[in-house]
Amino acid sequence: MTIHIHVACDDEQYRSVIADFLDHQTGMEVVGASTSGIGAAAVEIADPDVVVIGIQSNGNVAQYAPRYRQMMNDGAAVVAFCMTPEQAREYRRLGIDHVILSDDPARNLTAAVRDAYSEHSAVPALQVAH
Repeated sequence: MTIHIHVACDDEQYRSVIADFLDHQTGMEVVGASTSGIGAAAVEIADPDVVVIGIQSNGNVAQYAPRYRQMMNDGAAVVAFCMTPEQAREYRRLGIDHVILSDDPARNLTAAVRDAYSEHSAVPALQVAH
C-alpha cells in the first residue's frame, strides 16, 4: 500500500526538500504540495492519507489550528514539521501527536509519517477511500 502525502509548508525550500525526500521513500508518494495558508483547500483536492504541515519559525501555530483540525476531520493524518520547540509544544497542545523538529534526523520524519498513517488507518471512522 502506498501512503499518499501532501506537504503544506510556508517555506518553499523546506517544502521542496521534504516533498522530494518523502517522494523517494519506499511506499510513499507525494500527491501535492502547497503553502500552509492554502493547504486546506489543496488537501481537499489531493485527498492524501497524511499531511505534513510546517510554518515559518516566527509563525503562529494557533493561527492555522482550524485548518489542521479540518484536515484531520476530512480523513488525513497530520504530521507537524516545526522549526522551534515552542511550535512543537503548541502543535501537541492542539492535538497533533506526530511532531518533528527541523533538526531531527530525516528518518524521524519518515517514521512519523508511517506511524501517523498506521494509527489513523486503524480508526475505521476516519478512513477515506482512495
